[in-house]
Amino acid sequence: MGIKIITPEDQLNLSIRLKNDDDTALVEILQRIGPKAYSVFCRRFPTLKAYMEDALEIALERLWSYRHRYDPSKMSLQSWFFLLTRSVLQDVLRTSWYRAREREITFDIENLPNPNSVGLDQSPREERDITEALNMLSEIDQRIILAYAHANGEGCWAADLAEELPLSAGAIRTRRGRILEDLRVEMKRRGYTVSGIDS
Repeated sequence: MGIKIITPEDQLNLSIRLKNDDDTALVEILQRIGPKAYSVFCRRFPTLKAYMEDALEIALERLWSYRHRYDPSKMSLQSWFFLLTRSVLQDVLRTSWYRAREREITFDIENLPNPNSVGLDQSPREERDITEALNMLSEIDQRIILAYAHANGEGCWAADLAEELPLSAGAIRTRRGRILEDLRVEMKRRGYTVSGIDS
């Protein structure tokens, strides 16, 4: 996919066509915004590269379905398409979402399973407690934890995520440390022995 520049004016024009039920705008959106989305999300979700083109197509379908709810004054068309694409990819990851999250928060929690054997001896209580603790986080905090876990802490995960969030890569890495500290406190409150927390 070759990346083509799309100006704010072009995006607004495409938005108007969408809201006027002009489905020919979809092809242009995929041609002009799709390549950048492909590039960004292949870096963000490298293990999902094989699914990326399908994810873009599904995101385009959602964009069409929700076109009358979209407000161009609040978000650019490109940003909206990125949000929809990310949502699709998160749906793809949903079955492995728990595994990624658990690896991130339990690497130093003594009473929980080894991250390399997730799901083999997982008790319902442990799974429930971890899931509930993570669900207490804001959406941005969940995205930071998932991005780090999915990349296994390698590569430019924070820089890639900074392209989607109103935060710098440095701020994302710093925030990740705070999020983990909050999670450790919550897991200790639930009765688990967690390193790094004073008794």
